[in-house]
Amino acid sequence: MSWLDRQDMKPGLLDRGMQSVSKSVSAVPRGLLEGIIVLMAAVALIFLFVEKSPYYAVGAVVVLFAVLLLMRQPVRLTYVLVFIIPLYWINLLGRSMRVITVLTMIAVAYHLSRVVLERKTPRYNHVYLAYGLYLLTCFFSLFNSVDVTRSYLGMKYFLLSLGILFVMTVSIKTKEQLRLVIIIIIGWGIAQSILGMLQTFVSVKFFPAYYFHTFGMPIIDAYAVGGVRRASGTFQVGPRYAMFIMMPLAFVFAGFLSGKLLSRRTWLLLITPFVVGLVVSLTRIAVALGLIYVALYNFFERRRQALVASVAGLVVLGVVVTAVVAFAIPGDVKYALMKRFTDSDDEVYMDRLYFLWNALGAWTENPFLGIGVGTYEMRSWEFMQKYPVPWRQYQWDVAQRGTMPETVPVHNEYGRMLAEQGILAIPTFIFLLLAAFWNLRFAQQRSRDPFIKWVALGTSIYLVAMMIYWYFHEYFMEEPYVSILPFTLSIILVDIVKKEEAEPSGETAT
Repeated sequence: MSWLDRQDMKPGLLDRGMQSVSKSVSAVPRGLLEGIIVLMAAVALIFLFVEKSPYYAVGAVVVLFAVLLLMRQPVRLTYVLVFIIPLYWINLLGRSMRVITVLTMIAVAYHLSRVVLERKTPRYNHVYLAYGLYLLTCFFSLFNSVDVTRSYLGMKYFLLSLGILFVMTVSIKTKEQLRLVIIIIIGWGIAQSILGMLQTFVSVKFFPAYYFHTFGMPIIDAYAVGGVRRASGTFQVGPRYAMFIMMPLAFVFAGFLSGKLLSRRTWLLLITPFVVGLVVSLTRIAVALGLIYVALYNFFERRRQALVASVAGLVVLGVVVTAVVAFAIPGDVKYALMKRFTDSDDEVYMDRLYFLWNALGAWTENPFLGIGVGTYEMRSWEFMQKYPVPWRQYQWDVAQRGTMPETVPVHNEYGRMLAEQGILAIPTFIFLLLAAFWNLRFAQQRSRDPFIKWVALGTSIYLVAMMIYWYFHEYFMEEPYVSILPFTLSIILVDIVKKEEAEPSGETAT
């Protein structure tokens, strides 16, 4: 059975009505329905712009577009969601997050109605249970929250990301559909790597603040690190940009080292923009994890050929990185990167230990339920004063340290969980990780298809990297749209493999 296998039950009146509507829509000549929808969208767009409500115009077009996709082929709406997830990195239409929100709600409503109306039986997966338990820790933390509104905002996008998980796991049922999702992810990784390179390398005298304009609005803003513009985005910063790059890079690394699906020359061609993209992000932990990917590949493969491929891949990677640094990276960018790793005043993440100490102090105030999800940053100044580090005289004095803002995040996802959600958040999060890794291991070991094995391997590498990344950046809740993807892919892979096993021997799902 697939995730939504139908039970043998006599259709009711509402079911027959839905089937009649579906048949009527299918009977409309192809192109006519699309033309009607586009005409309606054009009329709505003109009317709403005349009324000086451009965002309502965009919303109307988005809704009509979503309805059109659902009528013709529901999975296409899932492709659109995956495609626009990275758009919050750039200032497209100024409010791309609202587009994601609207499409997600429409997709969830559609697929949930199918579950209810068609009486389909969901397939159980431990990841669903783990997310449910994690959400309970979020809701229980509201009892101690000093600002429930802020807690709601802290959970808003996380809940919407769970909606994307539901939509993807329900609608992505075949390898061909999954293949398109992976292509979209890799394509966006390459595009963002190129945008990051342009943002860093384009001369400041031509574009002093940003390098593209649309309707008088910057597409991508820039800010400097060590005197060099860092690859980032209007609503995001370098580490978030790097975090998204790391996911498609994991797939490319797995393909290059395995030598499967594509030739190694093709994989190497794909690796190069990712390497440069990570470098210009000036994100130290991402650069380090990019090198660790080779070791992670060997760990998950656990075979002699993997060790040989890892050594060869490390040599090739060293050549690529050396060539990129020598010929593609300007001297000022190299200086900024070295400054990030070697500057003694920067202390290379020592400040993260101070922030973590403050978060542990905040956790002691409400160890069981936490202080309220999403509320730590607003109280960070209070905790920095109450719980200074005991091993060093470190003064959190904004008057003396002009670079230190009065609100500072923990910069550590595990410390944030403890402080905001209490002690139970950690074991539930570990359960979530174990459930995802079990799914990925099941897919890699049981599937007969090299594509499924490759996706499982790449997702495993990325998820381990994120476990390390979350120690330095609290992006599990802050960047949920990207953080949700490895868990989502783990569920999809298990469902595809089980469907593959249920089919007659020698046949695979396509």
